[in-house]
Amino acid sequence: MILFSQASGEARVALTRIRAALIPAALLTLVLSFIPALVVVYVMLEFSVASPGGSIQTAVGLLLVVLLALGFSGVLLDLRSRVLIQIGSIAVACLGPRLHHATGVLAERSKTGTQEAGQVTADLDAIMQFSRSGALGNWLDLGGIPVLLLLMVVLHVWFAVALLAIVCGFVLLLGLTLVALSRPRRLALRAAARRRAFFEENRTRQDTLRALGTITQVEQAWHALNIQVLNLDSAWRSLHLRNVAVARHLHLAALCAMIALGIWLEIEGLAVYSVVIAAGLTTVLALRPLVAAIETAPMLVDARQGWARIDGILQAVQPESIPLPLPAPVHSVTGEQVAIAVPGTRRVLLHNVNFRLDAGHVLAVLGSTGSGKTTLLRALAGAWPVLAGKIRIDGAAFDQWSNEQVGRHIGFLPQSVELFGGTVAENIARFRSDATSEMVVAAAQKALVHDMILGLPEGYKTQVGDNGRNLSGAQAQAIGLARAMLGDPFLLVLDEPTAHCDRNGIVNFRKVIENARDDGKIVVMGGGASLLVELATHVLMVDQGTATYFGETEAVRRAIMQRKSRRPDQSESIAGQQAAETVDCGDEGEAESVQ
Repeated sequence: MILFSQASGEARVALTRIRAALIPAALLTLVLSFIPALVVVYVMLEFSVASPGGSIQTAVGLLLVVLLALGFSGVLLDLRSRVLIQIGSIAVACLGPRLHHATGVLAERSKTGTQEAGQVTADLDAIMQFSRSGALGNWLDLGGIPVLLLLMVVLHVWFAVALLAIVCGFVLLLGLTLVALSRPRRLALRAAARRRAFFEENRTRQDTLRALGTITQVEQAWHALNIQVLNLDSAWRSLHLRNVAVARHLHLAALCAMIALGIWLEIEGLAVYSVVIAAGLTTVLALRPLVAAIETAPMLVDARQGWARIDGILQAVQPESIPLPLPAPVHSVTGEQVAIAVPGTRRVLLHNVNFRLDAGHVLAVLGSTGSGKTTLLRALAGAWPVLAGKIRIDGAAFDQWSNEQVGRHIGFLPQSVELFGGTVAENIARFRSDATSEMVVAAAQKALVHDMILGLPEGYKTQVGDNGRNLSGAQAQAIGLARAMLGDPFLLVLDEPTAHCDRNGIVNFRKVIENARDDGKIVVMGGGASLLVELATHVLMVDQGTATYFGETEAVRRAIMQRKSRRPDQSESIAGQQAAETVDCGDEGEAESVQ
């Protein structure tokens, strides 16, 4: 497996285990390599012993011996196939577990993802296909060629020299095929990945495309991608089929050349007729695995390139160290000079954020669109890393918790909800294998959406569709809130939690937050609705990427009143002033809730 990269720890472990598994496969191949030589010897004995002696018994005896040997080789081939199948399983077992997370991290860093990231499932399939389809067996069979070369030496040295020259020519053709296929296959796979991504992005947007009047344009773009894929696919297939045709014709030409050499040796009295036939048969058998390797060369190219892409992804995203398990948090959440950037970059979106929240506190994060509310909430939920400063839960920074540990103590409702394809129950359970039905129902009841879920066509077994496509906005947001409640988390982070709520939904949401506050939870909400301020014990205001106010709701209201009593700061954005008015200058109900 020297042709495969091993930059990541997973790749090194996989190759070590694969080499160990190849040892029995190589031993079986060594035994199998003598079977073609035995067939050649059988042919020689039939023509040189049985036929001249006119002995039917000898002919039948030799036939039974060779049939027995072929039957034995069939058993060995079956055993070797089982070993080679396990090699594909080893590769997936070693490379697969962390691949999904690493691919997601790379896609998050680039925001648009990478072609390699979108190709990983096909890459895993290519590795398994190479080991399980017989292609790897063809490459192992190349190890039997030296045995047949030694047999040729026994027949006549000129036969061996000729076969060696022919084998070198085939090896050269095989190498040229691999090199020639490398770039066209890479381009074809990238084009196929782009086409697949385009299809996935647009297949569920027909209503939007129809409304925008762009269905025809999208169909034209789809057709152009198909044409590009077909052209690139045709290019590498034409090249490969040409080389396969050359290999097959050279295979026959080599047989003819060896027979001609044998006839010359027979004329010169250096070989007998049976030896000539044996030399021709040996040539056919020696070149057969080379022809098969050329025929399956695309599988090796795909497996190598797929392995390299997977290895590169795993190397780019190193595994997280597992911190010491910490007690479940019950006291506080703090932010210390927090600065947050776009993941994978140093472009700061929000900075200078300081706050402290204790059990039972409810924080409303206010600000205009683009001010940094969602950025802060995603960092609080652990979805985005902080560039500088620390966010601490009970004094422990996020980097002191594993993702799995901290995720169990945080309930997150994103602004876009982001439900996953599956049932309502699976989404509420966060697809955790340890989440029981009792936990799912309890979360729904805490979110006061249990009755709503029972009213769905199949209740908790209702399929939500990709990103909640089968649900209304209010239903999707309600299920997202129940998902946030799973496991009774200490910190609830809710982004625009009332965006789709009707009057009844507002009433229920108020009860949910009041219950969480009474239970000693910390709730952080982002948005501009007056209800958030009404429920909040604390307010944090952000404007133009920085925190401008933080404190108890009443204290922030007084600070805003003092600012308004003086000449307004002309440097403050109009949007920031509007966000401040959410606290102090909203409708009557809002003003009353603050006062």
